[in-house]
Amino acid sequence: MSKKKRNNTNQVQNNFDSYEYEYVPVTQSPHQHYPVPVPEVVNMDVTALLLDDELYSKLNLLESDRLKVLDARLDPLLWEVEIAYLRREIGIRKLRREAHEKYLQEVIAMYPEEEIVEFDDVKYAGSNLN
Repeated sequence: MSKKKRNNTNQVQNNFDSYEYEYVPVTQSPHQHYPVPVPEVVNMDVTALLLDDELYSKLNLLESDRLKVLDARLDPLLWEVEIAYLRREIGIRKLRREAHEKYLQEVIAMYPEEEIVEFDDVKYAGSNLN
């Protein structure tokens, strides 16, 4: 019985060794023809530099394309991953804005109102020219 197992294992190993791997990119998968272009994978450093309007526009486009892929009964994983990254960036920006607003409120609360002086950049710029 153990001899038979060894033979089967060797046979499977030989079949595995002779198998040639072929890389097929997702965009050229013969099994899935998406109704929309496959989303571009964007580096998070690039995403961090996008303006808020661009970020929301890209998110809306990806969500729309994801629904089309779901309607075609295909796997929307590629779109969901990019959507998750964009939502994460939006969440980070929201938290940053809230933290900054809280900081500004704390700074304003530390000083009496009469000590707060408006900064005049025109006057400041003129003093550097002399």
